[in-house]
Amino acid sequence: MMTNYLFSNHDTVALAEKYGTPLYVISEDIIRENLTKIINAFTKQNATYDINYAGKAFLNLAMCNIIKDMGVSLDVVSGGELYTAYMASFPMERVCLHGSNKTVEEIKMAIEYNIGKVIVDSKYELELLNAICEEHNHVMRVSIRVSPGVEAHTHEFIQTGKIDSKFGIPLKQVRDLFDFSKDLKNINIIGLHCHIGSQIIDEEPFLVTAEVMLNLMKELKEDGFSLTELNLGGGFGIPQMRHDASFNVDQYIEKLMSTVRRICSEIQLEVPKIVVEPGRYTVGTAGIV
Repeated sequence: MMTNYLFSNHDTVALAEKYGTPLYVISEDIIRENLTKIINAFTKQNATYDINYAGKAFLNLAMCNIIKDMGVSLDVVSGGELYTAYMASFPMERVCLHGSNKTVEEIKMAIEYNIGKVIVDSKYELELLNAICEEHNHVMRVSIRVSPGVEAHTHEFIQTGKIDSKFGIPLKQVRDLFDFSKDLKNINIIGLHCHIGSQIIDEEPFLVTAEVMLNLMKELKEDGFSLTELNLGGGFGIPQMRHDASFNVDQYIEKLMSTVRRICSEIQLEVPKIVVEPGRYTVGTAGIV
């Protein structure tokens, strides 16, 4: 006799009988609960913040509608994801185009849809984006992705913030890139971005990264660039096995905002908007097969 198993208060056997197998089940309740933890943690710290849900973790029309309803922004990495957001009538000003190898077609689509901003990974991409924006008489808001040289405590294959990472601008080259950007009239650089890896349980690497990035923002301010937001990426770890540890979002954001405010006070920098990109953390515990 088959034992019924409840997932998010739904009988999975009944669901399988209704829809057939194999069946993927995603819980809206758990998605909302996971995002609410982050929202509440930032609210408790009275922080200026944004949450960019990383669509690469899971994206369809229903998911777009959930995050739209919760006031969460959307990070997309392809024309397909961008089109999905458009078809869901997602607010385009809350969409950010990411990815280290954007095509010309994807950049043109981002301009056509008038999205909020683009994360730029290289000097080549910055130049390309400016040229396409010039053709379309458009000014694009941009954040520059930086490789901060911080190694997260996770598997080496999913560390993305190391000094030799293929993602982002090496730390020592960032000021030269900004100097180059002065002649690009269709680009408005508003912030910095970094992402140090995935499946991170310890908040310490994030705090070290925040200090590195804030000091870079201070140097850029001295060069004449006043940036208003700092995106520290995602990578919040979730349990893969029953007894695995889980990332403590409330503890992390409390320590993060305390660190950010202390450092900004010490280096006389205005506290920027803090952005996070929880993808796996949002949906990884919300689904079963």
